[in-house]
Amino acid sequence: MSTSAPVSPSRPPLGRRFLVVWAGQTLSTIGSSMSAIGVAVYVFLDSHSAFLLGAMGALVAAMSLVAAPLGPLIDRFDRRRVMIAADCVAALGPAVALLLAVSGRLEVWHLLLASMIAGFGNAVQAPAAAASVPQLVDAAALGRANGLSQLGPAVGIVVGPIVATPLVARWGIEAVVVVDLV
Repeated sequence: MSTSAPVSPSRPPLGRRFLVVWAGQTLSTIGSSMSAIGVAVYVFLDSHSAFLLGAMGALVAAMSLVAAPLGPLIDRFDRRRVMIAADCVAALGPAVALLLAVSGRLEVWHLLLASMIAGFGNAVQAPAAAASVPQLVDAAALGRANGLSQLGPAVGIVVGPIVATPLVARWGIEAVVVVDLV
């Protein structure tokens, strides 16, 4: 009878490239979630309109429908470049909103438009990021890598509201937009 510990199968490493991309994606998702919740809170507090809040959510979700037909086209390009370009597009709306907020000229419709632009960028970026996972890890590590890739958005969904609401209440819309852009 052996007293040695059971041998566990060796887990293939995920690799530095995957971990760097995964960490960046996770932080970006948390920032985007914070921004989305913070903007929603701000829109409702500023307008006192449930209709505008719902319209904003619908318009952002509609960006996924607008971006969906681009999938086959996006697959023809380098995923890294698509992800970078889509992240730049996603940052454009919040960056303009931040400039308007700092200058004191921010209006609710600006936030609706900024949210749509960010939603479009995120809708293009997410499938490119998911499709890049097999390129970043060995086939033996693909299951773990895909699991971690699903964890990032889940963390953003949980952490975003917890952090965004107090930030907006304490420091205003600029705080969550800055966190998102960083």
